[in-house]
Amino acid sequence: MSRRTWSLVISVVVIVVVLTVAALAGGTNPRTPGAPPGNTGSPHQTTGDGVPEAGACEEPEGPLEQVAVDSYVSDGGLSYLPDPGRFESRADHVLAHTADDLSRPLHGVFDVGSDACDVFDLLDEVQAQIRDGVAVACGDGCYDVDMRRDVGTVGGTQGATAGNPHTTWVRIVVAHGDDVITAYPILP
Repeated sequence: MSRRTWSLVISVVVIVVVLTVAALAGGTNPRTPGAPPGNTGSPHQTTGDGVPEAGACEEPEGPLEQVAVDSYVSDGGLSYLPDPGRFESRADHVLAHTADDLSRPLHGVFDVGSDACDVFDLLDEVQAQIRDGVAVACGDGCYDVDMRRDVGTVGGTQGATAGNPHTTWVRIVVAHGDDVITAYPILP
């Protein structure tokens, strides 16, 4: 098996073990009715700022396939695993970059039109550019790619002060080649 496949298998096993232990200990599953408000994984839910959750981007209409709880794979083979931070999954983290966040000093915002889920198709294109050797390395697993078309703006408070400049560049950070940690538009 490939390293990516092993990574997905291990992630699925860990998730199953955690959910089993929580169930045996009397924990609650946030996907059950009556769960507290917030991210429930419903394909029709959005976050408080109107950004869709990753579940809304699942096949057959969307570019993602759910492979485990809070774990997705794009049509181009990029993995979006659970996010140990503020989001349920790395896909939700990426989707947060489809709306501005003025609580942050800098926040890259993808401009993907009316369907925020199109950001995953864009990132598949970014990954293809990396494979073709057209990326600028910016660290371990970090790549800057000029998509040669408008992909978004620089937002946050500093971006707003500068008039939210448009950019053609995307920064993507991956682990093990295909596991997306984050991605967002940048100014080079």
